[in-house]
Amino acid sequence: MRISSSMMTRQAMENIEKSYSKVANTSNQVATGKRYASASESPVDFHMVNSLKLEQGEITKYFSNIENARVSVSDTEIALKDINESFQRIKELSSNAMNASVSLSDREAICIEIEQCKQQIISNLNSQSAGRFLFGGFNSKFPPIKENAGLLEYNGTVISTMTDLEKDSFISEKVVVNVSKGIKVDLKISALEIIGTGDNNLLNNIDKIISELRNEPLSSDELKNQVDILDDHFDNVLLQLTKIGATTNRLDAIVSQLTQKQTAISEKISGIEDIDIEEAILNYKLAEQAYNSTLSISGKSIQLSLMDYLR
Repeated sequence: MRISSSMMTRQAMENIEKSYSKVANTSNQVATGKRYASASESPVDFHMVNSLKLEQGEITKYFSNIENARVSVSDTEIALKDINESFQRIKELSSNAMNASVSLSDREAICIEIEQCKQQIISNLNSQSAGRFLFGGFNSKFPPIKENAGLLEYNGTVISTMTDLEKDSFISEKVVVNVSKGIKVDLKISALEIIGTGDNNLLNNIDKIISELRNEPLSSDELKNQVDILDDHFDNVLLQLTKIGATTNRLDAIVSQLTQKQTAISEKISGIEDIDIEEAILNYKLAEQAYNSTLSISGKSIQLSLMDYLR
Protein backbone atom coordinates (compact mmCIF):
# COMPACT_ATOMS: atom_id res chain seq x y z
CA MET A 1 0.00 0.00 0.00
CA ARG A 2 2.83 2.34 0.76
CA ILE A 3 4.42 1.59 -2.62
CA SER A 4 1.17 2.39 -4.42
CA SER A 5 0.83 5.77 -2.64
CA SER A 6 4.40 6.67 -3.41
CA MET A 7 4.00 5.83 -7.08
CA MET A 8 0.81 7.84 -7.37
CA THR A 9 2.43 10.82 -5.72
CA ARG A 10 5.46 10.61 -7.98
CA GLN A 11 3.25 10.29 -11.08
CA ALA A 12 1.23 13.30 -9.98
CA MET A 13 4.38 15.39 -9.48
CA GLU A 14 5.66 14.35 -12.92
CA ASN A 15 2.39 15.41 -14.51
CA ILE A 16 2.55 18.76 -12.74
CA GLU A 17 6.16 19.25 -13.85
CA LYS A 18 5.31 18.44 -17.48
CA SER A 19 2.33 20.77 -17.46
CA TYR A 20 4.36 23.56 -15.91
CA SER A 21 7.13 23.04 -18.47
CA LYS A 22 4.55 23.43 -21.24
CA VAL A 23 3.27 26.64 -19.66
CA ALA A 24 6.81 28.02 -19.31
CA ASN A 25 7.65 27.12 -22.91
CA THR A 26 4.54 28.68 -24.43
CA SER A 27 4.93 31.72 -22.16
CA ASN A 28 8.47 32.21 -23.51
CA GLN A 29 7.17 31.90 -27.09
CA VAL A 30 4.62 34.65 -26.42
CA ALA A 31 7.26 36.89 -24.82
CA THR A 32 9.97 36.40 -27.50
CA GLY A 33 7.99 35.52 -30.60
CA LYS A 34 10.49 32.69 -31.14
CA ARG A 35 9.68 29.02 -31.51
CA TYR A 36 12.70 27.76 -29.55
CA ALA A 37 14.37 29.02 -26.39
CA SER A 38 17.56 26.99 -26.88
CA ALA A 39 19.38 24.93 -29.51
CA SER A 40 18.68 21.71 -27.62
CA GLU A 41 14.97 21.99 -28.44
CA SER A 42 15.67 21.45 -32.16
CA PRO A 43 19.33 20.89 -33.09
CA VAL A 44 18.54 20.47 -36.81
CA ASP A 45 16.67 23.78 -37.02
CA PHE A 46 19.36 25.50 -34.97
CA HIS A 47 22.07 24.27 -37.36
CA MET A 48 20.04 25.46 -40.35
CA VAL A 49 19.49 28.92 -38.83
CA ASN A 50 23.16 29.22 -37.91
CA SER A 51 24.19 28.40 -41.49
CA LEU A 52 21.73 30.95 -42.87
CA LYS A 53 22.99 33.64 -40.49
CA LEU A 54 26.57 32.98 -41.56
CA GLU A 55 25.43 33.49 -45.14
CA GLN A 56 23.76 36.73 -44.07
CA GLY A 57 27.06 37.86 -42.55
CA GLU A 58 28.83 37.26 -45.87
CA ILE A 59 26.23 39.31 -47.70
CA THR A 60 26.70 42.15 -45.18
CA LYS A 61 30.45 42.12 -45.96
CA TYR A 62 29.69 42.21 -49.69
CA PHE A 63 27.44 45.23 -49.18
CA SER A 64 30.28 46.97 -47.33
CA ASN A 65 32.74 46.14 -50.13
CA ILE A 66 30.30 47.41 -52.74
CA GLU A 67 29.75 50.67 -50.85
CA ASN A 68 33.52 51.25 -50.74
CA ALA A 69 33.77 50.30 -54.42
CA ARG A 70 31.03 52.76 -55.32
CA VAL A 71 32.89 55.59 -53.61
CA SER A 72 36.07 54.74 -55.54
CA VAL A 73 34.19 54.40 -58.85
CA SER A 74 32.35 57.67 -58.28
CA ASP A 75 35.58 59.54 -57.48
CA THR A 76 37.22 58.00 -60.58
CA GLU A 77 34.31 59.15 -62.73
CA ILE A 78 34.51 62.69 -61.34
CA ALA A 79 38.25 62.86 -62.14
CA LEU A 80 37.76 61.49 -65.66
CA LYS A 81 34.95 63.96 -66.39
CA ASP A 82 37.17 66.82 -65.24
CA ILE A 83 39.98 65.53 -67.49
CA ASN A 84 37.44 65.38 -70.31
CA GLU A 85 36.53 69.03 -69.74
CA SER A 86 40.20 70.01 -69.80
CA PHE A 87 40.58 68.16 -73.12
CA GLN A 88 37.66 70.01 -74.64
CA ARG A 89 39.04 73.35 -73.51
CA ILE A 90 42.48 72.58 -74.98
CA LYS A 91 40.88 71.59 -78.30
CA GLU A 92 38.79 74.76 -78.32
CA LEU A 93 41.81 76.97 -77.55
CA SER A 94 43.95 75.23 -80.17
CA SER A 95 41.27 75.67 -82.83
CA ASN A 96 40.93 79.35 -81.96
CA ALA A 97 44.72 79.78 -82.26
CA MET A 98 44.66 78.59 -85.89
CA ASN A 99 42.81 81.74 -86.87
CA ALA A 100 45.17 83.96 -88.86
CA SER A 101 43.95 87.05 -87.00
CA VAL A 102 45.26 85.74 -83.66
CA SER A 103 48.45 87.58 -82.71
CA LEU A 104 51.56 86.14 -81.08
CA SER A 105 50.66 87.77 -77.77
CA ASP A 106 47.16 86.30 -78.01
CA ARG A 107 48.69 82.90 -78.65
CA GLU A 108 50.87 83.33 -75.57
CA ALA A 109 47.76 83.90 -73.46
CA ILE A 110 46.30 80.74 -75.00
CA CYS A 111 49.48 78.83 -74.14
CA ILE A 112 49.22 79.91 -70.51
CA GLU A 113 45.64 78.63 -70.28
CA ILE A 114 46.53 75.36 -72.02
CA GLU A 115 49.38 74.87 -69.53
CA GLN A 116 46.87 75.39 -66.73
CA CYS A 117 44.63 72.73 -68.29
CA LYS A 118 47.62 70.38 -68.46
CA GLN A 119 48.33 70.92 -64.76
CA GLN A 120 44.66 70.29 -64.01
CA ILE A 121 44.86 66.97 -65.90
CA ILE A 122 47.95 65.98 -63.87
CA SER A 123 46.15 66.96 -60.68
CA ASN A 124 43.22 64.72 -61.65
CA LEU A 125 45.57 61.86 -62.52
CA ASN A 126 46.85 62.20 -58.95
CA SER A 127 43.32 62.17 -57.50
CA GLN A 128 42.70 60.31 -54.25
CA SER A 129 39.75 58.40 -52.84
CA ALA A 130 39.65 57.48 -49.16
CA GLY A 131 43.33 58.44 -48.89
CA ARG A 132 44.44 56.23 -51.82
CA PHE A 133 45.53 57.37 -55.28
CA LEU A 134 43.07 56.27 -57.94
CA PHE A 135 45.27 55.97 -61.02
CA GLY A 136 48.53 54.56 -59.58
CA GLY A 137 47.96 50.80 -59.79
CA PHE A 138 49.44 49.01 -56.77
CA ASN A 139 50.99 52.31 -55.69
CA SER A 140 48.19 53.88 -53.68
CA LYS A 141 50.26 55.97 -51.25
CA PHE A 142 52.19 58.36 -53.53
CA PRO A 143 51.16 60.56 -56.49
CA PRO A 144 51.69 58.42 -59.62
CA ILE A 145 52.50 61.38 -61.90
CA LYS A 146 55.56 63.42 -60.94
CA GLU A 147 57.97 65.73 -62.71
CA ASN A 148 61.65 64.91 -62.24
CA ALA A 149 64.42 66.96 -63.93
CA GLY A 150 61.92 68.28 -66.47
CA LEU A 151 60.60 64.80 -67.33
CA LEU A 152 57.24 63.41 -66.30
CA GLU A 153 57.30 60.04 -64.56
CA TYR A 154 54.71 57.41 -63.75
CA ASN A 155 55.56 55.64 -60.49
CA GLY A 156 59.22 56.59 -60.95
CA THR A 157 59.54 55.59 -64.63
CA VAL A 158 59.86 58.25 -67.36
CA ILE A 159 56.67 58.14 -69.43
CA SER A 160 58.12 59.27 -72.76
CA THR A 161 60.82 56.56 -72.80
CA MET A 162 58.82 53.79 -71.11
CA THR A 163 59.07 50.42 -72.86
CA ASP A 164 56.02 48.39 -73.86
CA LEU A 165 57.04 45.76 -71.31
CA GLU A 166 57.13 48.36 -68.52
CA LYS A 167 53.81 49.80 -69.67
CA ASP A 168 52.10 46.39 -69.76
CA SER A 169 53.47 45.58 -66.32
CA PHE A 170 52.09 48.80 -64.85
CA ILE A 171 48.68 48.44 -66.52
CA SER A 172 48.36 44.86 -65.26
CA GLU A 173 48.41 46.17 -61.67
CA LYS A 174 44.72 45.77 -60.96
CA VAL A 175 42.97 46.10 -57.61
CA VAL A 176 39.93 43.82 -57.37
CA VAL A 177 37.20 43.70 -54.74
CA ASN A 178 34.96 40.75 -53.81
CA VAL A 179 31.40 41.95 -54.32
CA SER A 180 29.59 38.61 -54.28
CA LYS A 181 30.39 34.91 -54.08
CA GLY A 182 32.82 34.22 -56.92
CA ILE A 183 32.46 37.74 -58.35
CA LYS A 184 35.22 40.34 -58.28
CA VAL A 185 35.28 43.86 -59.70
CA ASP A 186 38.39 45.67 -60.94
CA LEU A 187 38.47 49.19 -59.51
CA LYS A 188 41.77 50.52 -60.81
CA ILE A 189 42.48 52.44 -64.01
CA SER A 190 46.15 53.20 -64.57
CA ALA A 191 47.04 56.76 -65.54
CA LEU A 192 48.89 55.17 -68.47
CA GLU A 193 45.56 53.91 -69.84
CA ILE A 194 44.51 57.56 -70.05
CA ILE A 195 47.64 59.37 -71.23
CA GLY A 196 49.52 56.62 -73.06
CA THR A 197 53.31 56.31 -73.25
CA GLY A 198 56.14 57.18 -75.65
CA ASP A 199 56.80 60.48 -77.38
CA ASN A 200 53.14 61.01 -78.24
CA ASN A 201 51.78 60.53 -74.73
CA LEU A 202 49.06 63.01 -73.81
CA LEU A 203 51.20 65.30 -71.67
CA ASN A 204 53.94 65.48 -74.33
CA ASN A 205 51.24 66.08 -76.90
CA ILE A 206 50.00 69.12 -74.96
CA ASP A 207 53.57 70.41 -74.60
CA LYS A 208 54.03 70.16 -78.37
CA ILE A 209 50.82 72.12 -78.94
CA ILE A 210 52.09 74.84 -76.60
CA SER A 211 55.51 74.84 -78.31
CA GLU A 212 53.96 75.13 -81.75
CA LEU A 213 51.71 78.00 -80.66
CA ARG A 214 54.80 79.90 -79.56
CA ASN A 215 56.50 79.51 -82.96
CA GLU A 216 56.56 82.45 -85.31
CA PRO A 217 55.29 81.95 -87.89
CA LEU A 218 52.74 79.43 -86.72
CA SER A 219 52.62 76.17 -88.70
CA SER A 220 48.91 75.41 -88.96
CA ASP A 221 49.60 71.96 -90.43
CA GLU A 222 51.83 70.91 -87.52
CA LEU A 223 49.39 72.34 -84.99
CA LYS A 224 46.53 70.45 -86.68
CA ASN A 225 48.60 67.26 -86.55
CA GLN A 226 49.07 67.64 -82.80
CA VAL A 227 45.37 68.40 -82.31
CA ASP A 228 44.52 65.20 -84.24
CA ILE A 229 46.75 63.26 -81.82
CA LEU A 230 44.93 65.00 -78.97
CA ASP A 231 41.63 63.71 -80.42
CA ASP A 232 42.90 60.15 -80.10
CA HIS A 233 43.62 60.75 -76.41
CA PHE A 234 40.20 62.35 -76.06
CA ASP A 235 38.55 59.20 -77.45
CA ASN A 236 40.53 57.13 -74.95
CA VAL A 237 39.18 59.14 -72.02
CA LEU A 238 35.64 58.59 -73.31
CA LEU A 239 36.41 54.86 -73.44
CA GLN A 240 37.51 54.89 -69.79
CA LEU A 241 34.34 56.78 -68.85
CA THR A 242 32.29 54.10 -70.62
CA LYS A 243 34.09 51.41 -68.61
CA ILE A 244 33.32 53.25 -65.38
CA GLY A 245 29.66 53.49 -66.36
CA ALA A 246 29.61 49.74 -67.02
CA THR A 247 31.19 49.08 -63.61
CA THR A 248 28.56 51.25 -61.92
CA ASN A 249 25.76 49.35 -63.66
CA ARG A 250 27.32 46.04 -62.68
CA LEU A 251 27.55 47.07 -59.02
CA ASP A 252 23.90 48.17 -59.07
CA ALA A 253 22.86 44.80 -60.53
CA ILE A 254 24.84 42.91 -57.88
CA VAL A 255 23.28 45.00 -55.10
CA SER A 256 19.84 44.11 -56.44
CA GLN A 257 20.71 40.39 -56.48
CA LEU A 258 22.18 40.48 -52.98
CA THR A 259 19.15 42.36 -51.64
CA GLN A 260 16.81 39.69 -53.03
CA LYS A 261 18.99 36.94 -51.61
CA GLN A 262 19.14 38.65 -48.22
CA THR A 263 15.34 38.94 -48.15
CA ALA A 264 14.95 35.26 -49.03
CA ILE A 265 17.36 34.23 -46.26
CA SER A 266 15.57 36.43 -43.70
CA GLU A 267 12.26 34.81 -44.66
CA LYS A 268 13.78 31.32 -44.25
CA ILE A 269 15.15 32.20 -40.81
CA SER A 270 11.81 33.69 -39.80
CA GLY A 271 9.99 30.56 -40.99
CA ILE A 272 12.17 28.42 -38.74
CA GLU A 273 12.56 30.67 -35.69
CA ASP A 274 9.45 32.81 -35.48
CA ILE A 275 6.05 31.69 -34.28
CA ASP A 276 2.64 33.11 -35.06
CA ILE A 277 1.88 35.25 -32.02
CA GLU A 278 -1.85 34.47 -32.06
CA GLU A 279 -1.05 30.75 -32.19
CA ALA A 280 1.45 31.20 -29.35
CA ILE A 281 -1.11 32.98 -27.15
CA LEU A 282 -3.69 30.25 -27.81
CA ASN A 283 -1.15 27.53 -26.97
CA TYR A 284 -0.24 29.38 -23.80
CA LYS A 285 -3.87 29.61 -22.69
CA LEU A 286 -4.41 25.91 -23.40
CA ALA A 287 -1.21 24.97 -21.54
CA GLU A 288 -2.27 27.15 -18.61
CA GLN A 289 -5.69 25.45 -18.47
CA ALA A 290 -4.08 22.03 -18.69
CA TYR A 291 -1.67 22.97 -15.89
CA ASN A 292 -4.47 24.15 -13.63
CA SER A 293 -6.42 20.94 -14.36
CA THR A 294 -3.34 18.85 -13.59
CA LEU A 295 -2.86 20.67 -10.29
CA SER A 296 -6.48 20.03 -9.33
CA ILE A 297 -6.52 16.35 -10.33
CA SER A 298 -3.07 15.66 -8.91
CA GLY A 299 -4.02 17.35 -5.64
CA LYS A 300 -7.06 15.11 -5.26
CA SER A 301 -5.01 12.03 -6.14
CA ILE A 302 -2.39 12.84 -3.55
CA GLN A 303 -5.06 13.39 -0.91
CA LEU A 304 -6.68 10.02 -1.68
CA SER A 305 -3.34 8.30 -1.62
CA LEU A 306 -2.59 9.85 1.75
CA MET A 307 -5.93 8.69 3.13
CA ASP A 308 -5.30 5.18 1.84
CA TYR A 309 -1.90 5.21 3.50
CA LEU A 310 -3.36 6.39 6.84
CA ARG A 311 -5.94 3.62 6.81
